Parts: sequence; structure tokens; C-alpha cells
Amino acid sequence: MSKNRPTLDASQLREIALRLLSRREHSTYELRAKLLARGGSFEKVSATLQELDTEGYLSDTRFTELAVRARLRTNDGPIKIRAYLLQRGIIDSLIKHYLPSDQEFWLERALKLDQLNCMKRSISAHEVTTHEAWSIRSRLLKSRGYPANIIRQVLETVPD
Repeated sequence: MSKNRPTLDASQLREIALRLLSRREHSTYELRAKLLARGGSFEKVSATLQELDTEGYLSDTRFTELAVRARLRTNDGPIKIRAYLLQRGIIDSLIKHYLPSDQEFWLERALKLDQLNCMKRSISAHEVTTHEAWSIRSRLLKSRGYPANIIRQVLETVPD
């Protein structure tokens, strides 16, 4: 059962888009999907998005930069951040530009996250090498989006 929605005109689409953008940054892909779902025709939505991009209200570059920063604050790893951006239609070249690729950077972050996790769960230095502790530590890092090679390095390091 589909609803017959009237097609929105350009000014209505612009108003909706600006309202959405005033709440948070959106990728072009996200905003297109939302405007189409609200009843905009593909041509009018595309024209509105082009206009907003030209005026500087819509920017995939800005969205990518802010999204990477926000995800780093929540201790997400490179796999999870990359997946998040790809789901929002961000192209690979933008992801490569804003997502750090330095393995040492990610190892350092993973080590800090592991140390916090061990403190939170009261895993002592002599318990850290048990199978149960390794399982707990690796699950957290995997769920946060860290690659296997980084997880392996972290598990081989005894936290302070």
C-alpha cells in the first residue's frame, strides 16, 4: 500500500533540506535519499542539491572531515569508520584523504582503548594473558572496527 504524495516543488525541497542541514551535516547521498523519500522528484532533488552545494550549505568534504573526527572521539577503528562513510555515499578518495592510514596511529589508539578496557573490567597484569581475557579484549577491539593485525599486536602487549 503506497501513499500518493504530491511532488514537492523546489522551494519546499530547499526548505526541508536546509532544516535537515541545520540539525547536522549530511552527505549528498543521505540528503538525496531523505528528499526523495519525502516526495521530491529526482530532477528537482538533484537541482536542489546542486544549488546547496554551490552555495556551500552541502559538502561531502566537510561531512567526511566532521564524521571522521566524531568517530575518532568515540574510539572507533578504521574499518568501522570506513564502513560508516561508505554507507553514506562518500567516495574512496575523500575517505583516504581524511581517514588516517598510519598503522602506528591506529595501534596507539587500540592500545589506549585496551588499557581502558582492562582497567574498567579489573583485568590485572597477570590475568591479561588468559584465554578469557584475550577473548574479552579482542572482542572489544573487533567490535570497534580495528583490523586483525592491530588486534594481534595489542593482545601481545601487556597493558600497564
